[in-house]
Parts: sequence; structure tokens; C-alpha cells
Amino acid sequence: MTDAYSTPMIEKFPTLETPEPEITEIVDGSDEAVLAM
Repeated sequence: MTDAYSTPMIEKFPTLETPEPEITEIVDGSDEAVLAM
């Protein structure tokens, strides 16, 4: 269970560090959250 939680968390970190056009579309709602951070 710990692995399942660590995987999404780690995957979200690099995704934010590497803002790509494809990722931006997938993270449409999170885009605002990223800007707030």
C-alpha cells in the first residue's frame, strides 16, 4: 500500500518540475494549484 501512495506522489513532483504541453492538458485543474504554489 505504501508503494501505491509513493508512486503517484513521486510522479506528481517531476511532472510539476517539467511543465509540458501534454502534461498541462492533463493537469488542467491542477494548473491553478501549481501557480498558487
